[in-house]
Amino acid sequence: GQDGRFAGSGGVNRLMGGYTRQGDSLSFAQVASTMMAGPPEAMRQEQVIVTALGLVRGFDVDGDRLTLVDDSGTTVVTAVAVALR
Repeated sequence: GQDGRFAGSGGVNRLMGGYTRQGDSLSFAQVASTMMAGPPEAMRQEQVIVTALGLVRGFDVDGDRLTLVDDSGTTVVTAVAVALR
């Protein structure tokens, strides 16, 4: 949204927080999640996502692919849009 807030799912828990965007510069702050338990693999995945969001300093959109990068331009997260039914 345009309000500087984001929300989504890490697979088990809801993730939320703030973001700042200026041009192709992007950063996330105050990332929080609900505290539900899930399978160990899913919980590890969520921790990787939360950690990666803290490293994000920029982004690129190419078709249905969103790439989040750190301050050196190294990819920290790649996401692909999918239609939910």
